[in-house]
Amino acid sequence: MINTTENTLYQIMQFVQEQHRLGNPLTSDIINPFLNRMLTVRMVPKDGYITTVHTPIKKVYYVMSGSFSMIRSSVDGKNTIRIQKAPTFLGVDFTVLSLTGYFADNLALEDCLVLDIDQKYFLESVKQNGEMCYEVLYSICSKFFQTSFRYDHTLFYDPCTKLMIYIMDHWITNHRQQTKYMIAVPNTRIADEIGVSIRTYYRAVGKLKTDHFISIAAGNICVTYEQIQQIRSYLQNAKAVTALPAFLENSTLM
Repeated sequence: MINTTENTLYQIMQFVQEQHRLGNPLTSDIINPFLNRMLTVRMVPKDGYITTVHTPIKKVYYVMSGSFSMIRSSVDGKNTIRIQKAPTFLGVDFTVLSLTGYFADNLALEDCLVLDIDQKYFLESVKQNGEMCYEVLYSICSKFFQTSFRYDHTLFYDPCTKLMIYIMDHWITNHRQQTKYMIAVPNTRIADEIGVSIRTYYRAVGKLKTDHFISIAAGNICVTYEQIQQIRSYLQNAKAVTALPAFLENSTLM
């Protein structure tokens, strides 16, 4: 049994980061030896909710594996979606500010292993461990930067440019050396992610298809390596920022 001291939470963070670096899967059984009465672990299945707007804020959540959508909905049914990948924290800001309710539904896009942390225990751990405090600050600052980055895209770029940025970033992350790549993501989700209505999204798709930047197969966007180079050239000429800076991909623990 691993000692459950004020360093326990930081030990879990170190262990999770290391497993991500090595590409090893995480399971409840692996995390259980770290746990104490202030820490519990659960598996949230794909399409399940890590938290919802109705979840009382009594915990801080450390999503250790998987990815999820942070979905905010307006009264008239419009959505904004931001994709988050593990490992990351949820609820730190609400805990520090003593807020009483979440503003978003956090929907698992794949199975997510989640550590539920008692709020007071979390704050005490941060106070007593400077390295953990730095890591938590890093997580919060990266989220702030991503929010600013998304806002800049919404403000500065037209729908076609936003869609090309999305295609480029998706290609960089997922193509795995394929010469032709299909983005198997629902059109409504892409529209939400780039911050446009579905009608505006389809107009942008039609324009990019007419200009031979993309093709469509089975309702999904497809790009070849040559088309990606054309998109890259267009974005460079337009001075459009594509991917987030590389430093956000690497935690200090890694």
